[in-house]
Amino acid sequence: MSDMAVLLEEIQSLPPNLAAEALDFVGYLKQKSRKGGTAAPGTGKSAALPRFTMAQIEAAVQSPEIQALVGALKGADLPPDVTMKDIREMRLAEKYGI
Repeated sequence: MSDMAVLLEEIQSLPPNLAAEALDFVGYLKQKSRKGGTAAPGTGKSAALPRFTMAQIEAAVQSPEIQALVGALKGADLPPDVTMKDIREMRLAEKYGI
C-alpha cells in the first residue's frame, strides 16, 4: 500500500473533531513548504505535492465532515468575495504565525 493510500485511510478513520485538526496541520505544512522550500530527503529537490484522483477528491468532498464545514461557512453571512481558501489561510496565519 502506498504512503498516499495509508494517509487517506488514516484520515478517513479520524473522528470529525480530529479531521478538522488534521486539515489545519496539512495547511500548516503547505504554508511551511512555501516559505522554506522543504526538500525531499536526500534529493535536494523540492518535494512533489501528492496527486489525487478525481474519484478520491469527489469522495472526500462528499464526506460528512467536509459537508458540515461547507454548511457552516454558507450560513456565516460572509462577504461574497471571501473563499474557503482565504478563510483557511487566515486561520493558519493566526494559529501558527505564518
